[in-house]
Amino acid sequence: MSAKKLDKAGFKNTILSDYKLIFECRESSLLGRRDVLSGKGSFGIFGDGKELAQIAMAKVFKNGDFRAGYYRDQVFMTAIGQYSPKHMFTALYGDPEIEREPSSGSRQMMNHFGTRFLNEDGSWKNLMEQKNSTSDMACLASQFPRLVGLAQASKVYRNNKVLAKSKPKFTDNGTEIAFATIGNSSCAEGHFFEAVNAIGVLQVPAIISIWDDGYGISVSNEYQVTKSDISEIIKGFQRDDKGEGFELFKVKGWDYPALIEAYEKAEKLARDKHIPSIIHVIEMTQPTGHSTSGSHERYKSKERLEWEKEFDCIKKYEEWIIKNNIASEDELDEIRTEAKETVKQAKKEAWSEYQKPIKDELLKTGVYFITDEYEKLEADCTEEMVQNQIEFTDSNNQWRYKNYEILLNYLCKFKNFALIIVKNSSMNENKSVFKFMSSKKESPSNLIRNYGVGAQIIKKLGLNNLILVTKSKKRIA
Repeated sequence: MSAKKLDKAGFKNTILSDYKLIFECRESSLLGRRDVLSGKGSFGIFGDGKELAQIAMAKVFKNGDFRAGYYRDQVFMTAIGQYSPKHMFTALYGDPEIEREPSSGSRQMMNHFGTRFLNEDGSWKNLMEQKNSTSDMACLASQFPRLVGLAQASKVYRNNKVLAKSKPKFTDNGTEIAFATIGNSSCAEGHFFEAVNAIGVLQVPAIISIWDDGYGISVSNEYQVTKSDISEIIKGFQRDDKGEGFELFKVKGWDYPALIEAYEKAEKLARDKHIPSIIHVIEMTQPTGHSTSGSHERYKSKERLEWEKEFDCIKKYEEWIIKNNIASEDELDEIRTEAKETVKQAKKEAWSEYQKPIKDELLKTGVYFITDEYEKLEADCTEEMVQNQIEFTDSNNQWRYKNYEILLNYLCKFKNFALIIVKNSSMNENKSVFKFMSSKKESPSNLIRNYGVGAQIIKKLGLNNLILVTKSKKRIA
């Protein structure tokens, strides 16, 4: 952090602000994975394990710069002010509104980022007054041909002052840098090598970051990268007395000071002299695995999993903070508690905002969401209290609940389903009567038990328009 001299208080504030941001992003990744696996989202892919390097990259990313990256850059986009935990959950749920999901209005997979370059009237924004991210693409390494053009544009503008002067919204005399990010396994793609070679030949201002966690989904480096190390392959691109090329860096993903130093050096070379750099960030981890499509416990050894816990970049950052007397464990614990609550609230707001227009539309057709009442109810009912609300109505063994709130209080305990009631002639907003049919062989008490309570009740429901939504994918007849 040599670019700005900070006093002791300012330095501490910067370090702890970085810590809070990466912890919030990690917590949102953990809760996001849980939401996908419980049915609230269709797919989840996150940036956990890559947080610290992205903080370092964000510190040298200025207005007018461009990013050509991929789906792991969650922390970077948050650090430059264009993303947040709430945005992540909004994208995960598939909210189609641009004002809530600004990257693509959920037209792309979650954590595929993008910046708006146009105003509402279709005119160009001043791209030199904002940080720019080109829209991510799902195809591996597809950001690299684009990177060449973004970096070359700066070169063209620097070499043509008349053109640069006529395009003030697109250049600041060629001082802008094009940043790219890519995973280690995608470096085996042809697009990567073609782009790297072109950038080396053209000598354009690009900084390429390789996030290397040793795997490409379940395939380790030894099966897809020669010598298991991309740095060994690209050594020939190092600039030297034989000719121009790249400045190459190799740094550990948990080493905060080294990361800061590498990005500061790379930025100065690119911005001042248009010398490109490749920063190979090694020893990264994947705390939640590659994505929600699988579990890394299935293909990583116990030793590897233990190593990933020990060298988690957040854990190492905490150790560095405490070792250097920047903050105490109690201070960090306070930040973690606050961050967890912040993410929890962001998640709740994103889900509520996503559901609101759906519920508003359904309400017009006579749908009443009992789950909206959950927080108003006391979850202190017992099964005995529920049984006492059952009364038989005729000799055919038909029975009903006298007080539906008692039932809901009981169901609230389990928090693994939602009840939606569709109003009809036997149900209205003020009073709902639950009718259940029970055979002579099955008593009402058998219908209410532990996890199966909701499913058992629905199976015996006389009315067909009470819906149980569970977090499992089990069909309920």
